[in-house]
Amino acid sequence: MIMDLYSRRIIAYHLADTLQAKHNIALLRQAIKHRPLPQGHQLIHHSDKGSQYTCHAYTQLLKKHQIGISMCNSVYENTHMERLNRIIKNDYLIHWNPTLLVN
Repeated sequence: MIMDLYSRRIIAYHLADTLQAKHNIALLRQAIKHRPLPQGHQLIHHSDKGSQYTCHAYTQLLKKHQIGISMCNSVYENTHMERLNRIIKNDYLIHWNPTLLVN
């Protein structure tokens, strides 16, 4: 998921059964498509240091759209997304069998 931290709105989401960067690249493209950026924007993309966010193709896409890159050193630096993921995993998906949701 990509969240606009200011509005707390989910800008884009993508469901995948692996952590391959191609899924995150598709997600980032979806977010950029649905939320065009004005000239001179100062948007910053914040994530953890997972390989899907540090791969060349992903960081090049951010740079192409002049989006600043920020990566945290600890989960405590990304609390908004960590909390949302916890809610989805522990409060919602616990009632479902997630293996049935992804083929």
